[in-house]
Amino acid sequence: MVDPHCFSAFLSDGQTDLRGHIMRAAIDDITPEAEFRLHAQTGQKYFDVWKLWLKG
Repeated sequence: MVDPHCFSAFLSDGQTDLRGHIMRAAIDDITPEAEFRLHAQTGQKYFDVWKLWLKG
């Protein structure tokens, strides 16, 4: 399971470095059904799309 810190870090915004990409990979591992086929430049941008998908 992903450390809750991962989600907190994304929610506080600004995860645009390598750490953000690593956390993005962790999200894909725990929620493969929500894995998006998009070419986000940063983990933060990917998370933002993921969060919108969850809200429906």
